[in-house]
This record gives sequence, structure tokens and C-alpha cells, in this order.
Amino acid sequence: MCCGVCVCVCALPCTCGACLTLPPGANDTDSGRYYEVWLAYVNMERGLRNLREARNIFKRAYSRRLEESGQPLLCAEWLRFEREEGRWVDRTLTG
Repeated sequence: MCCGVCVCVCALPCTCGACLTLPPGANDTDSGRYYEVWLAYVNMERGLRNLREARNIFKRAYSRRLEESGQPLLCAEWLRFEREEGRWVDRTLTG
């Protein structure tokens, strides 16, 4: 059970452990088609320093069909993330 501090995965980061995954069916909703929702989720994990989980979220989001210009924007954010958080090898590969 959540500690009640957080509102949702897009709001305040919560470290209770119950909030670190998307709720069941969240990927199936309309909000899952917008890159902003995925980016908010990535930023929450990044704030908690769960970099592996943030990368997994980027991969999940990239595999989805996003609305409007979401795919190129997501790719740009992913590259920026790797430049800032990646290992030295990752940084040299991203340019």
C-alpha cells in the first residue's frame, strides 16, 4: 500500500516502493500515447536515481505508437538522458 505522499506516477516522487510501477492498465489508456506522460515517469525514476528503470521506461515508450511528434521528441530526450546520466561508453556513442 502506498504511503499516501504521492498523487500518481506523474506527480511527486514517492520512495515507499508501492508507487514505482505503472498501475495495471495504464499503458492501455489514452495517456499512454503521449510522450509527456512517459517523460514524467522517466523523470520520477531519474529523481529517485533508478537509472536502469528509467532506461527501461524509455524502451517501453519507444516501442509504443505515440501521438503527433512524440517519437522524435522522445528520442531527443533519451539521447539527452544518456549524455547526462550514461557511462563514458554511452556518451561517446551518442555524440
